[in-house]
Formats: sequence, structure tokens, C-alpha cells
Amino acid sequence: MKKTKIVSVTIIIALLMTLVALPINTSAKTIKQFEEEVAKYTKELQAKKDNLAKNDAEIAQIRSKISSIEKQIASAEEEINSLDERFELKDGDVLFILAGDEHIIKIAGLLRNYLGEELELTDHNRFEFCIVNDFPFFEYNEEDKKWDFGHNPFSMPQGGIDALNNMNPGDIVAYQYDFVCNGNEMASGAVRNHDINIMKKAFSIAGYSEDVVKDKFRSLYTAFTFGAPPHAGMAPGIDRIVMLLTDEENLREVQVFPPNVQGMDLLMGSPNTLTDKQLKELGITITEEK
Repeated sequence: MKKTKIVSVTIIIALLMTLVALPINTSAKTIKQFEEEVAKYTKELQAKKDNLAKNDAEIAQIRSKISSIEKQIASAEEEINSLDERFELKDGDVLFILAGDEHIIKIAGLLRNYLGEELELTDHNRFEFCIVNDFPFFEYNEEDKKWDFGHNPFSMPQGGIDALNNMNPGDIVAYQYDFVCNGNEMASGAVRNHDINIMKKAFSIAGYSEDVVKDKFRSLYTAFTFGAPPHAGMAPGIDRIVMLLTDEENLREVQVFPPNVQGMDLLMGSPNTLTDKQLKELGITITEEK
């Protein structure tokens, strides 16, 4: 019978540049069992070493990110310190900084008007005029994930059919213009589209097929097929001009028969319920929502 060798051993293992003392009592164990335990423990230590190496790499990556952030903060501090000179800020001034997509411009405008009234900075005795042109022909609809017309779908895009075929829709501008006074549109106009091919292409970008264009704008579509001369024009808003001259804030105050807040015309009694005969004449069928 093979005798069991009884030993008491201390094994020194060097891993990760660190000395690890491992006392093992091999009483009642065979040499083979002892070697298996040593091998198992060595594998465990190797796994720990690999994990530590991985952690070191992650720590290095984190330190790199922290260094990058610190540089950005330093750059931001320089930018902030330059704001005083750029905007000629004085003691008591407040600077508002808004960030976001292009819709943030509308919010900034509303905030400006609100602060102008609240802080009594708006001079209501002055008339400030400007002309707005180069309107975006298309605007992207985030909700429907499609391009919509930005203003007047029947205006002429700058660049014509070539712009519609080769440019990003968001970069196309139209021959449109507004005359503005104190932030209110006084008159609006455009160079009108007179080319059937440009009309079809523009509406196709906005998601309308040629059949839909024919159906919705039959008279204009038919007229364009016979040819139309280049033409342009504008329409003044007389009621808005009177509103400014009378220092009113709402169009309803200068209209002869203004609708109420529900949009009802009390003089004409509209909107009102149509009779079955009228609905039949108009080809309209009303179905109740379930």
C-alpha cells in the first residue's frame, strides 16, 4: 500500500509584484490533493490579478475623462469672464442664456417681451420697423417626422426646381417677406410660384402626392397647366395697423364685428348647426364618435 506523506509547508507566491504567504497544513491529505488545491488557489489569484488590471484600465479612462472635463470647465470660465466685455455688462445687469434647438428662439422672444413689460423697458411711444425676408421654405415637423411648409406653400423657392432637387429641404429659403412694426406683422407678401413642376415637387417634399394636389388645389393646378406669368404681391393688415395706432393689444378691440373668445360671430350667429338638407347638398356626412 502506498503511504501518505505528511508534510507542513508554506508556499510563497509572487503575483502583482506583491508577496503572498499561503500556509497550508497537508495533514491527512495526499500529495495529489495538495497540488490540486495549490493549483486552484493559484488560478484564483490570477483571476484577481486580471480583474485588478482591468480596474486599472477603467481608472485610467476615468482620469482621462476627468481631465477633459477640467479643461472644458477652464475654457467655460474664460468664456464667462469674457461676457462682461462682450455684452458691456454693468453692476445690476442680468444676462439670460438659453440653450436648445431652433424653437428656443421663440421662447427667448416671449421672455424678452415679458421682461420688457414687467421692467417697464418697452417704449410704447415709438414705432420700430423692419422687413423680414428669406423665410425657410420648409420646417421639419418633429411630431410627425416629416417636412412641412414653413409659411406660404405657393411662394417661389429661391433657386427654383434645382434647389428642390438638390438641396436639403431645411436649407431652402423662399421669396417671402413681411413688413413688421413693433413685432407685429403689418403686411405680408411673396413672389408667387407660377411653375407647375415646381409646385408638384414642393408638395411632394411635404408629403403630398400629385393626385392630392390636383384634388385640393384643382383650380390653381389647372391654371398652371395652361401657363402663368411670374407675379408677386403683398397684402397689408389694416386691422393690425389700426391696433398699433390706437395702442390696443388685441385685434378684437379694433374689429367691427369681432368673434368672441370661443371664435363665434354673434352677429352672424355662426358657427351654427346645418340642416340635413344642407349637409346633403354639400355632400357631408356626420358620424358620431364612439
